[in-house]
Order: sequence, then structure tokens, then C-alpha cells
Amino acid sequence: MNRIVTIETLGQADDAVFLRILGLARLYLREQTEDVRFFASDSRSIALCIDGGCAFLYAVPDASSEECEDAVLTVQMMAHEVYANRLLPGMGGIQKRGQVYRLCAQTLASYAPLAVNHSLREAFAVMEPVFFAQESADERMRRYADLSHRIRHGCYQVYEAEGAAALCVANEMGQVLIDQLCVLPKKRRNGLAVRLIHTILNDHYPAASAVFFSRDEQSDRFYQKYHAEPAGEWVYCRFSKGRELNESILFV
Repeated sequence: MNRIVTIETLGQADDAVFLRILGLARLYLREQTEDVRFFASDSRSIALCIDGGCAFLYAVPDASSEECEDAVLTVQMMAHEVYANRLLPGMGGIQKRGQVYRLCAQTLASYAPLAVNHSLREAFAVMEPVFFAQESADERMRRYADLSHRIRHGCYQVYEAEGAAALCVANEMGQVLIDQLCVLPKKRRNGLAVRLIHTILNDHYPAASAVFFSRDEQSDRFYQKYHAEPAGEWVYCRFSKGRELNESILFV
């Protein structure tokens, strides 16, 4: 695998995992930081980002076996967990997997946008009981600090409105990648989530679509309700054994 020096070396791909890699690259390659590292194969059929022990791996369907083996070896040497657009030989067993959905802006035109704020404190107050209720106070503090760092450096944008919250983690090639979309239980079933999506797309005009990593069947049903199109899948694997590992706080 070749160490990335410029954004152009990553190539282009219409894939949600690749969008996340590209979004991180636009920030961290500019700063030339050693905290986040990027790699790609000679043919640009594989792109890899390693961030704090967590890897994001994109591989085209016809990537060669040599390229795949090289990518997996790089991940195993430098990370303890990986999120990928498909399972590659040597990655190990899948601990989690889910669907990717794409929702076109045109289908949301009839929904009124929300008046949002960009306060992480208020957004985290929505996300915490939905996503992080089972975590310790120290784990939640680490999540908050990490999100604050990424927002402050322009990697993420945070949205909150009326008990709904979300993160925009990439805005590439006319697509906005939205993560940790949630609504407080007492505020559900009144269209807040879809209105927040519409608001985020308006904020990033002329974005043509929003892309989501669906967590479970309940999330699948939500996206299908609004006619979101299936756009691939994601898989999550751990490598290390015999020691405790924390879930990545980048991708939930």
C-alpha cells in the first residue's frame, strides 16, 4: 500500500465508506498530521484510512487478491478494528454489519426545514440517551471530547433542533454523509428526523443526496419509509484478542 501524499491519489468512488475516507482526507492531509494516515493501492481500487487504531477500508469488487492482502496486512499492523464496504479475506469474523441508504434531496422537497443550532452540548444531550446510555461517564466524556475536536477542526458539523440531532461527517461529490441521526423518544413520530435531513441538505446546497449507515432493522424501516435507495453495505471487524477494546467513536 502506498502512503497518501495528496488528495488526488485517493481517486474517486461512489461509496459511503469511501466518502468518509475522503472527508477525513480533506481535513487531515491539509494539516499533514501523523495522527491520521491514508493509503491507496497503485490501481486506486483500494483506499484506507487509519485513525487512532480504527481503520476505514474501501475496496472495489474486482480489486486484485494481492491488493486486498496488502490492505488487510496494513490494517492488522496499524489498527485493532476496521469498518469496510465489504469483507476481505483475512479480516476475521464480522461483529456488525448493516445497510447503506441514499436519500435524494428531491424526495424531501415537501418537508419544511427546521431552525437548527450547531451546539455540540445540545446535540450530545439528544445523542447520549439514544446511543450512549450504556457507557460509563468516562467513555461519554471521551466521546464528547473527540467530537468537539473534530467539529472545532472542521471535520464534522453538528445539528440539533427540537430534540433531533445529527452529524454531517462528509460532504463530497454532491453527497452528504450523515451519522448518528437520532430523535429523543418523547419527540418521535412527528417528522423531526426527515425534516432535519432536509435542513442539512439545504445547508450543504447543492448536495443532491444524503447517505446513511443504517444501524439495525428499525433504521432500515425508517429509510425505506422515505423511499431511500439501498447503496451497499458496511461491515465491522475486530482483530485484537485477549484485551479490551473500545468501540470506535467515529462510526456508530
